Amino acid sequence: IVQFRENVAKLIDIVTLKILSAFESAMFYQDFKLFAVYLAVGVSLEAKEVSIEEWLLFLYGSEYHSASECINIHKNPHPELLSEATWNLISYLEKIGNGAYKGISEDLVAHYYEWEIWRTNKTPQVTPLPGIYKEKLAKPFEKLLLMKILCPEKVLEFGDWFTTCILGDLSKIIKHPTISQLLPKETRVNKPLIIFKEEGEDPTAQIMKIAGEELKLGVFTLSKDSEIDIKKAIEASKKQSEKPEFLWIYVKEAHTVPEFGKFIAEKIKEFSAPPLDLNDKFRLILSLNPCRLPRTVLTQGVRLVMQGSKSMKSKVIKTLSMFQHHETVPSTLGVSSDKVSPQYRRLMLNLSIMHVMLEKRNVFGTKAWTRPFHITSGEIEIAGKLAFYILEAYKEPSFGASQNISGSIAQRPAVIPWESLRTILEEITIGGRIIEEYDRKLLGSIIDLYINEDVCVGNYSAKENSPYRVPAKDTYPELIKYVESTVPEEDDYDICNVGTDATIIGQRTELERLLVQLKSIEYRKSMKTFGKVEKSASIELAVITMNKVLDELPEHGITKEEMNPIIMEPKKGLLYGHHMFLLQEVARFNSLIKCIQNAIAEIRQSLHTGNLMSSALEGIYESFAENRVSSAFSGYTWNHSLGAWVTMLKKRIAFIQSWLKAGEIKVYWLGGFIRPKGLFNSLLMYYSQKFEQSIEKISLIQEISSFKTPAEVTGDLPDTIYVSDLYLINAKFNLETNVLEDLSREDQLALPGSIKYSSLPLVAFIPTAEPKGKSGDFECNAYYLPSKEGKIGNLDNLIAKIEIPTDLRVHYWILKGVMITCINPDLNVQSSLII
Repeated sequence: IVQFRENVAKLIDIVTLKILSAFESAMFYQDFKLFAVYLAVGVSLEAKEVSIEEWLLFLYGSEYHSASECINIHKNPHPELLSEATWNLISYLEKIGNGAYKGISEDLVAHYYEWEIWRTNKTPQVTPLPGIYKEKLAKPFEKLLLMKILCPEKVLEFGDWFTTCILGDLSKIIKHPTISQLLPKETRVNKPLIIFKEEGEDPTAQIMKIAGEELKLGVFTLSKDSEIDIKKAIEASKKQSEKPEFLWIYVKEAHTVPEFGKFIAEKIKEFSAPPLDLNDKFRLILSLNPCRLPRTVLTQGVRLVMQGSKSMKSKVIKTLSMFQHHETVPSTLGVSSDKVSPQYRRLMLNLSIMHVMLEKRNVFGTKAWTRPFHITSGEIEIAGKLAFYILEAYKEPSFGASQNISGSIAQRPAVIPWESLRTILEEITIGGRIIEEYDRKLLGSIIDLYINEDVCVGNYSAKENSPYRVPAKDTYPELIKYVESTVPEEDDYDICNVGTDATIIGQRTELERLLVQLKSIEYRKSMKTFGKVEKSASIELAVITMNKVLDELPEHGITKEEMNPIIMEPKKGLLYGHHMFLLQEVARFNSLIKCIQNAIAEIRQSLHTGNLMSSALEGIYESFAENRVSSAFSGYTWNHSLGAWVTMLKKRIAFIQSWLKAGEIKVYWLGGFIRPKGLFNSLLMYYSQKFEQSIEKISLIQEISSFKTPAEVTGDLPDTIYVSDLYLINAKFNLETNVLEDLSREDQLALPGSIKYSSLPLVAFIPTAEPKGKSGDFECNAYYLPSKEGKIGNLDNLIAKIEIPTDLRVHYWILKGVMITCINPDLNVQSSLII
């Protein structure tokens, strides 16, 4: 029996390692990291090292608990550093974990600076906790949970530490295979190599090197036009009796034609069935972005993940090494290396830094770009060659000052046509695929900073106090050595120019993505227990959430019992434009309320009877379980929690009811409408009716008023209307100087969330038949949600463009990502309804 148990234990170890190796070889690093964390949590839950309450608190935060459970009776010791939401969460923490966390609020008050030292330490996971909690909270997950509450930006970085504590160092146990290890040994005629690659990665050079000349490699890029040729090449290469043109077929971008996957599945079945007259040297290789493939292809094929270097530093060195390689191959640039100037090499280092920075901005999603876009290494390579040809054409360059980070300009003659080079990069080489107007402006501002004559002189940095600098070095080895010795291993998000504390914001953004995936896994796990007596936490959460939502909504919607009669008074047989808009909004809100009520009723019936839900209804149920807003309830994709959205919905309904009752109002709340962009069109129609002029002759000019709140508005200008509750992100408007300026450090510390913003004074809209001419003010985009997407779903997110006076260059504010939003960025924190 003892021997049997030992053998079973060994067998479990072998099978587990096989499964982990299979997962690791077919997963991107971030996905395997997620898998490892979930596996470590599962082991800890099974061993009773972690309670289900601790796991749910880590996963959902305050979303899973009522407001009364999360009120901390102790005074927050430092509200400028700890938000009230965080402080209240610590109160709930004391109630779980078998008393291990008991008294932690009092200890934080009494010994706050000791806790602050631990919280701000670079390695809090291995630093002892203050006082008695050094012994009380010694388990890995307990420290991870405290990090999630007190310093969430460090959780993702030290997730590997937690998994290593529980599972061991997986990097030493599991070895990631390379292309050369799999080709041709691990592949077969009926066993293709499937390479899932990250954006910007290209395995072509490696495959060509392995194949050599003997194996006759055919390289194809899949498209609708080339699909037929690729299929013919595969058919011609497979048979032993024929002499094919190619022995290996390599298909790039194999995800672009969905039907091609079915063809490959059919070929695998055909190649596996006797009688076989197949060329045993034949190999099929596919490289593609992550996508769905037929099960046969995935199970029969050898899967490999190809991803770039993980750190920003290593990516800069990799790109710079590519440019160094150009000098060793004379045909690449068309000249020998002695013709390449030191100025060009320095420019290539800054181009490499810009490439990495543009890619890293994608971490911030729509906080950085309207639509995240990826720049391939091929596009950067072409940009480098183009820069060389332009520099080579001017033998005696005059390197003068171009512009600095503050936006001031120094006028000096430049022999090299820098503006032409920047325009080509912005419009064709790098920015050719960008379609959004905001992103084009942003890219242009970034290229202005990175591609200019100051870079060629040396000792240049596009951002002040950044470790990413261009030294006055002359050769590529010297430049690479400089990067290796001066740039830190940790990623520097501040280089992305998305506002202050960008590193913290970036780390928290990546953590939120991880938690969204973990919540999704928890939901799918709960669905496996659906119909059983024992329901999981996700189902209980969904039921609690639905009950709270119904309690917050008016049962019969918005009624017109108290509607002011003036709304229905026509002007020449037509209602006034803004009154028609109001009645349309009433209908939209009532339709939304009915949609929510019906969906909850159907979900309740399914849960009660055990009947299967439709896919649409299951999606709504999943959103309740994960405390997020279903797209069925809003045309916009809200990033706020469901509790915050419902609180907001109550306020919006109250605003519409107040307008119905008053009939006419002076101050409009854009965030209170479902289709806010329609307000301005309806006002133009109203003024056209009132002044009896063609609507084409009427326009609305904007001014930043001196009013901070609606209560201050006077009736001095009867035809002027005001818009309230607008939030200016990454800047503030100074009412004393009447110009835009940066947020101070004190302003930022006073904000609980990761988005830094200020309240904008009321904006006045004045009707006129004489439109205001173009000014030098900053034309700031005003969005409904705090996202730079012009459209979200099928609705307009870009509401208007508001001109704000500034004494700095407009590009300065574009680089900082300054924008206006109608919805408070800290809506989650300020919500009174916690679900």
